[in-house]
Amino acid sequence: MVKVKRCVVTVVAAAILVIAGGSTAATAVSPSDELEAIPLTIGVAPLLGVSNEELFELAETQPQAEIDELVASGIPTVTLVGDDGAVLAVAPAEYPAVSPFAINLDLMQGCRTAANACIYQTTGGAWGYKGTGTLNIKVQSVSTVAAGTRPTTFTRDSGTVYRVPAGGQSRMVTAAKIVKIAR
Repeated sequence: MVKVKRCVVTVVAAAILVIAGGSTAATAVSPSDELEAIPLTIGVAPLLGVSNEELFELAETQPQAEIDELVASGIPTVTLVGDDGAVLAVAPAEYPAVSPFAINLDLMQGCRTAANACIYQTTGGAWGYKGTGTLNIKVQSVSTVAAGTRPTTFTRDSGTVYRVPAGGQSRMVTAAKIVKIAR
């Protein structure tokens, strides 16, 4: 069992809230006294049917064998990952059927299409990449990476590689600088 002592994960809040003039920030209470509150900010990442509260609860109780089985299954998942790339918790994702594209930064669709691999920043930025191959990038303050329709690897400046299955996403324990994407 992996204990999470300090996790800060930024998640998406509904864009409708902004349009309606609602508050753009909220705080979710962690399921354990060992976990800190999770700030919610606009424009970061879709939940894919899994709340951060669920991931934090799983991080405290999910057996490693179950984590390994879900990661190896090839089904779309949402994972909570540590700074070293260790998977702390994993849950099946609810993801729409998608179709593949070719690789580059997609300035037109960005992360608005489920096919693109996406990098979400704690600052609210979201960068969509379509296609296959390897691309060297420099994206700082990354809170979540999502694979889109293809298995995708994201490399952190420390050299840690996050392997995300098609349709899945990984949320960072602390903000990361991503320097390479491959799919």
